[in-house]
Amino acid sequence: MVHIQTPSHKPEFCPSEVLTRCPSSYEVYVEKMFPLKHGYPLWLPQPDHNLPIEYRQNGVSIGDIGFITSNGGFDYLFNIWSPAKSPMN
Repeated sequence: MVHIQTPSHKPEFCPSEVLTRCPSSYEVYVEKMFPLKHGYPLWLPQPDHNLPIEYRQNGVSIGDIGFITSNGGFDYLFNIWSPAKSPMN
């Protein structure tokens, strides 16, 4: 069984046979933070270590194209404002 804390602070339990229907920590985080309208909440906000050092130093920028991963990170693909031959692309 997995213990889940609800907003009313009464413990609920999710039997292991229905665990696939229980929201992940990442899903709960997004559900609670997204309505605050401060951008899309990332569970794993740090940049991927496989990205160029220039990207890791600067972080996310306007024009970055990528997708949200299943574990709550941002998978950077390229930046529409950077030249095609830029190390960032």
